[in-house]
Amino acid sequence: MLQHVRASSAELGASEIRLQVNKQNTRAIRAYERAGFSLLEAVVADIGGGFVMDDFIMALRLDELKE
Repeated sequence: MLQHVRASSAELGASEIRLQVNKQNTRAIRAYERAGFSLLEAVVADIGGGFVMDDFIMALRLDELKE
């Protein structure tokens, strides 16, 4: 699926893919890092009802990919 997103994004002219992942989701973070994503920033967003999203924003630069 990630390969499809990369290919489609590049085809559409995007220079970067960004995603948001929960800070506690270490398996997903490792998988994204292995796929070439890097950490951009940490965010905490109030989603109401006393809940917050405590996430990392990660990015993959498409113009830097060697395929």
